[in-house]
Amino acid sequence: MDIKADDYFAELEDLFNRTNDVDIAEIYDIFSHIFTRIADDCTRELKILFSGQFAKVDYLLKQNNISSELSYRIHDLRIRLKDTTKFNQNQLIELCPHDLQTLCEFIASIFSAHIPAELQKHFPLVTRKISGRKLAAEYFRIVVSGWDSTYIYGTAEYNDLNEVKICYNFSDKYSLGDWTYIEPMLSESCQLNIVKPRIANEIYYPELIIFEPDYLIDISQIAACFESYGHSPEQYLLNKIKLYPNTKYILLGNLAGQFLDEEIHNLDKDVRYEDSINRFFKKNAINFATCCELDGSFHEEARRQQQYIRNTVRNALKESVKTFDIEKVLLEPSFFSEELGIQGRMDLLLNDNTVLIEQKSGKANTFSSDSDVPQPQEKHLVQLLLYMALIHYNYGLRNENIYAFLLYSKYAKSLVKCSPAPKELFEAFKLRNEIVANELSYPQGTMSQLLDITPDSLNIKCNYGFFWERYQEPQIQEVLAPLHNAISLEQKYYLQFMKFIATEHILSKIGNRQQPASGFAALWNSSLAEKHLAGNIYDSLSICNKKTGDDGITTITLKIPESDTFDNPNFRVGDVVILYRYNSTEIPDARKTMVHRASIEDITNEEITLLLRAAQRNESVFYTPKNYKWAVEHDFIDSSYNAQYKAMQMFLLTTEDRRDLILAQRMPEVDKSVSLNNDYGNDDFNTLVLKAKQAKDYFIIIGPPGAGKTSYGMLNVLKEELSEPDGTVLVVSFTNRAVDEVCSKLVENNIDFMRIGTKLSCAKEYRPFLMENKLKSCRNITSIRQAVAQTRVIVGTTTSLSSNTNLFDLKKFSLAIIDEASQILEPHLLAILSAKNGNEVAVRKFVMIGDHKQLPAVVQQEEYESAVDDEVLTEIGLTNCRLSLFERLLRLNRDNDDIVHLLSKQGRMHTDIAFFTNQAFYNGKLGIVPLPHQTKELSEEAEESNGIARMLKTSRVAFIEAELPEHSVSEKVNQNEADIIAATIKSIFEIEKDRFDADKTVGVIVPYRNQISAVRKTVQKLGIEALNGITIDTVERFQGSQRDYIIYGFTVQKIYQLNFLTSNVFTDTDGVVVDRKLNVALTRAREHMIITGNSRLLSKNSIFSKLLSYIKKNGTYIEVSKENYCNGNF
Repeated sequence: MDIKADDYFAELEDLFNRTNDVDIAEIYDIFSHIFTRIADDCTRELKILFSGQFAKVDYLLKQNNISSELSYRIHDLRIRLKDTTKFNQNQLIELCPHDLQTLCEFIASIFSAHIPAELQKHFPLVTRKISGRKLAAEYFRIVVSGWDSTYIYGTAEYNDLNEVKICYNFSDKYSLGDWTYIEPMLSESCQLNIVKPRIANEIYYPELIIFEPDYLIDISQIAACFESYGHSPEQYLLNKIKLYPNTKYILLGNLAGQFLDEEIHNLDKDVRYEDSINRFFKKNAINFATCCELDGSFHEEARRQQQYIRNTVRNALKESVKTFDIEKVLLEPSFFSEELGIQGRMDLLLNDNTVLIEQKSGKANTFSSDSDVPQPQEKHLVQLLLYMALIHYNYGLRNENIYAFLLYSKYAKSLVKCSPAPKELFEAFKLRNEIVANELSYPQGTMSQLLDITPDSLNIKCNYGFFWERYQEPQIQEVLAPLHNAISLEQKYYLQFMKFIATEHILSKIGNRQQPASGFAALWNSSLAEKHLAGNIYDSLSICNKKTGDDGITTITLKIPESDTFDNPNFRVGDVVILYRYNSTEIPDARKTMVHRASIEDITNEEITLLLRAAQRNESVFYTPKNYKWAVEHDFIDSSYNAQYKAMQMFLLTTEDRRDLILAQRMPEVDKSVSLNNDYGNDDFNTLVLKAKQAKDYFIIIGPPGAGKTSYGMLNVLKEELSEPDGTVLVVSFTNRAVDEVCSKLVENNIDFMRIGTKLSCAKEYRPFLMENKLKSCRNITSIRQAVAQTRVIVGTTTSLSSNTNLFDLKKFSLAIIDEASQILEPHLLAILSAKNGNEVAVRKFVMIGDHKQLPAVVQQEEYESAVDDEVLTEIGLTNCRLSLFERLLRLNRDNDDIVHLLSKQGRMHTDIAFFTNQAFYNGKLGIVPLPHQTKELSEEAEESNGIARMLKTSRVAFIEAELPEHSVSEKVNQNEADIIAATIKSIFEIEKDRFDADKTVGVIVPYRNQISAVRKTVQKLGIEALNGITIDTVERFQGSQRDYIIYGFTVQKIYQLNFLTSNVFTDTDGVVVDRKLNVALTRAREHMIITGNSRLLSKNSIFSKLLSYIKKNGTYIEVSKENYCNGNF
């Protein structure tokens, strides 16, 4: 279903045929949408990773040999569409004909098409001349088009006229170092930031060159590469996979951070050490219980550091900086600098950016002649220098006006002032660029470099000696040895998944090909309109409440303005976000200011409440000047990917037997002598539980929709395991919502458990079971260990458990139950399945429950990118890294009834509703329980004057034909269907009025967020308060839910949109073609399934065509005008 120029021209013709009905803002929204689609769709199949629209458009212009004059106009349009707020209404009206012409010529050039005469009528009589823009003084971005040994040539993002020429091989007093190292990194279409350039003879001489600036690297991770033996991008890679033991020094470092916060918050009183350590102990109970190095010296050292920090805050800082004011302190502010390609979180900063402090609880390097004054380690100095660079380049402060300190809390004279060091700063940015070049090469398979790294290759400085031989070399070898010593299959498996994880990591930063406004770089690469469309920003917020606790201001509540923009935000409770202030006369831009990191505690239509990750002492931090507002956007945390890299390392370190099992080098074993201890109600359940118990290694339960995967499969297997005296169970799922569902079943059955996770990730009713609350009464390490040992069931998400693998040092599990396993990618499970307790695996066996015919795990790569072509790996079932472990092992064991069990009876859908999916996707193997509602027959006739009510009372499955809208604000909004859905909901309410429950009676599934908003607005116009709480959402959000009535609106208006609807279609090993999205959508309904769409469009897809044929033959097919349907006149 390729997109053609005619599709774009048709949209524009439709738009300009109704210009009397649309305002100029809507016209430019549609311009922007079409422009973005062209850039995305025409580069989607390329193997180049583009970051942002600028690089995509520049590539298309060059590849299609578009003239310089038109290229200038296209870039001018691109810039304007990114921020139309810089133009008033009259200016846009004047520009509109010119921009239409440019957009049409762009389409015609890309697709080699002719512009329809109807559109040309709207062109201006004279083409507008564009004057070049002056390049930004601070920095500008270029897309590289070529280079030689002295100059780089490229297109500047905000300079439309001439190719720019950058000298990178020069030496003068302004140069920080030799930039020629960057030449091997360059490629056509790569992007560079040219920072603080000087210009002579139209040649630019940069102070800094930043390679692929959208790929932000954390400052602390850059600094960590500066070892005494050298620094390199290979060290960065090694640090990713290194498993850090839980030591007393790590605990002490975290405790020292708490001491600093407490001193800032409690200047008027001394915080007792006993009170502080008790607080810290409760927050870090498992870490204390699994740290084997703790002794009396820990408290001695901790008390000393608390005293040194107190003295620094109360005395030394004021002595060192006369203007230091504690009332201006910011704790843990974060910064994102696209200009420099880095991000960072500082420990302490004054709000005027003049004083910066980074705390270190460990050792300094050496001492000066005054033996009490520490000298900084190189890595610590580099970290501080990069923080100074953030302030210097972001805010224009001169280095001499920035007081930057390292606070070495291990020493009495803790405060060490650091001065600018240009040579070290150059090395830091050089390493940053080398790291990014290395990272972006991983999708091409360069992760195999791990096989070539040796301790000697990392020892660039040839710094051999006692410390190297005794500590550093063995530590490096310990990281490398598992891979170097692995057999060929293990190495291939490891490197294939490392490539996959790294590619996902890259796309999460710079954006993927599938979804507009994706990736963290969308913070600055997407326009405000695109963010609103995706629901990825709250702007124009005002603070209405601040909650203060013992630690200062902990919670911020912001008022959401009344606006259609926020009808359907893409935010949920528990999401990690950033909060920042901005001038409301400008576009919100997180790069321009300090940001607060937070989690969403609560969200309503009127307010959003955030729990700050770092409490703030000072009210002034949240002062809002006139014309300023606040914005909230999604945050990105590297830790989830870091956990996956480390999980791959854990796989190499697990037992040979477990590695062989995962790699299918041995078949799973079964012990037929094992028998049941309990009875589970019927032969089907008893058979399932017995087979699961007899499996010694792993067992797979296929749970089709409504088959009771959790209610019966998970619960009964768990109960049987607990019937054994030594039975201990770990229950894992991917989402917090799924874990909440598990918790509900455990509570209903009076099974005690402990949950790993945070307060905001857990439903309120299950928070008493959180580990921190279950261990609250523990006063020492022994009681913690006893409490964990006595807990027989522990639950959590894959993320929370992979981040707390030291739990497995305390406890072994006889069984792990992995719920919704078909939605979990293999690397997400490896930490849990590879974890060891002593010399044994911590999880003896595992049961996976899922359904590969429902929605799979979310993968950002295209299918061809994650495909596996190594025969050694395909032989073990690893044909694509996007497959879950569930699906891979299922394929290997499909015919082994001892290992695989299908739950073949469902208790959700009426038999008429289940028939199509059962035959189309499950080969007719899915029966009904039956429950009363599944066989209940409807009357063939109903005495109803209203046709909708008559349809609902006489039919289980219905399709309502929806005419395509003549005009639509977006192809993702179908008002005709919204009207049909609202009218149907009204009739359902009238039929079910006495029994109506917004959470059970009716739900609506549509594919787009925009359509969710359109349906909700249309339903609200009915004026029935009870309907305001019904769920209207996408199929992804509906998986795991059910309603008595489900209404599914296809929404689509263009043929190319069918690609999105069918993006999860696959052919199963039995040859059945399964549409996973459709399967989930059709199986949410218990008693009635109502579908609406345009049959002429839908029938172009074979599966949809079969569905329509089935409904015409066996259900109710209604084809009347929208007006007649909504009025019930049929």
